[in-house]
Amino acid sequence: MQDAWRREREAAGAGATDVQNELAARVARETNQLDKWCEQKLADINKRHTHVPYNPSAYSYLTLDPPISDPQGIWEYIHFHRCEFRKF
Repeated sequence: MQDAWRREREAAGAGATDVQNELAARVARETNQLDKWCEQKLADINKRHTHVPYNPSAYSYLTLDPPISDPQGIWEYIHFHRCEFRKF
């Protein structure tokens, strides 16, 4: 999504404030949609799986080091939020 937004902004040029404002509104709308989609998927996952007991070794990857790759990072993010979501 970010690449598509960047390409549209660059194609519009520096002086196209109307296009930039429209693009900013679209970015906010699409980001909000993605956030809602992620929350729904996490809720679906939590409904399908039983409670996961606390295991300190499961959190050993949560360090200040960057993730190995983007796909690995997104799975760590989803796992972390799934565990956080279960607290509520």
